[in-house]
Amino acid sequence: MIADAAGNLYGTTNGGGTSGQGTVFRLDPSGTLTVLYSFTGGNDASPWAGLIFDAAGNLYGTTEGGDGPGEVFQLTPSGTLNVLHNFTGRDGAIPHGGLIFDAAGNLYGTTHNGGASAAYGTVFQLTPSGALNVLHSFTGGSDGAYPEAGLIADMAGNLYGTTYGGGTGGQGAVFQLTPSGALNVLYSFTGGSDGGRPAADLIADAAGNLYGTTATGGATASCPGGCGTVFELGVPASFTGGRAGRNINTKTLVQRGPRMNRP
Repeated sequence: MIADAAGNLYGTTNGGGTSGQGTVFRLDPSGTLTVLYSFTGGNDASPWAGLIFDAAGNLYGTTEGGDGPGEVFQLTPSGTLNVLHNFTGRDGAIPHGGLIFDAAGNLYGTTHNGGASAAYGTVFQLTPSGALNVLHSFTGGSDGAYPEAGLIADMAGNLYGTTYGGGTGGQGAVFQLTPSGALNVLYSFTGGSDGGRPAADLIADAAGNLYGTTATGGATASCPGGCGTVFELGVPASFTGGRAGRNINTKTLVQRGPRMNRP
């Protein structure tokens, strides 16, 4: 969810609406819910992630597509939906994560599938002119596979995110993508006590430590495959390719069931 200055909350639903394909909604401080847009089907369907604003009050998000590989959209304050990009597969497919802006107005995000391998997902940039640039196509190997979550950025323009699969342990990874396009794997999960299958966005503190969750693994055996973890990953400010992140610290979640794997 995101909020405006008046305290209204904005979000998405994956289903429902007039066509059963999901909605963008606003919830005001009094509890009144307004459907701002109902998705119709095809690429225009099934948002998984949240939204972001620009200075003019336009909302931006992604859909995974009903019969297609998904889109990036803008929803104006008047309720007009503009498709900024339709994914084709080679440039990415099925974006599950949200978007972020940079100071120049470029949008950044991930796709769960597609890319040069047509399978393992991408990190992309969408310029204000509508040009989509694939910044990295995952290979399914040590660099990771199937990113579920969106990205965060540091002041130097490095992007950080997670993959649900791949990495040296095959259980997902935390990565950094530099402005020059170099992808550095900061940590590969093993599926053991450190966790596995990260699917949610990262956050960072002022010292540059990264925090997130995993869907499986951890020290508790009460869930099939583990109940998941909350982790902290310390990343050196001077990180360059070939240097590993500091040790990962985890806390086990004990009230989380198994997550369905997505191919």
